[in-house]
Amino acid sequence: MSFRWGVGKTAVLFVLTFMQADNIIPKSSKLNYLVLKGKAEMERKNSVTTFRSFIEAYEHFCKPLCRELAMPQMAFDILMFLSNNPEFCTAREISRHRGFKENILSVNISKLVCEGYLERLPVEGDRRKVRLVCTPKAQPIIERGRRQQDKFNRMIREGLTEEELVIFRHCLEVVGRNARRIQQMDMELSENV
Repeated sequence: MSFRWGVGKTAVLFVLTFMQADNIIPKSSKLNYLVLKGKAEMERKNSVTTFRSFIEAYEHFCKPLCRELAMPQMAFDILMFLSNNPEFCTAREISRHRGFKENILSVNISKLVCEGYLERLPVEGDRRKVRLVCTPKAQPIIERGRRQQDKFNRMIREGLTEEELVIFRHCLEVVGRNARRIQQMDMELSENV
């Protein structure tokens, strides 16, 4: 998952509305009961807006820190994403995993490089690729950002039991595994055409 922090009940329901819950979570689960009995807090058509609300809540929560740092939200998100996910260190990977438009991403990366928060390094074995690395100057921002993410994590998970969080993580693993399998099948079909 792109974000370091956890997610809340609405995101759990967002994921569950798009899958067959009875095949993924134990029958005895309280959450399974809610989903299967139709007493979930939202319907399928509201899932997208709920997920968007989750993202907007995070951005709203980070806004005071971004204002204090005089840093655009996307620049902050880039630093946090790279620090939390160092394995995805190219602009293309950031764009793919965060859904940022490449042209706006490029502008923000250039500003972060110019301001000394990021460094561009060549990727060994592929001179066309550039690896982005947070500099020591970025560390105080990253530390404050992680504290902010931890605080958001605690707030967004209010009211969730540990069992519900375990179920949610399991659901994400299964959905992710299935998505990768489908992608692999698509690639194999494309190769055979």
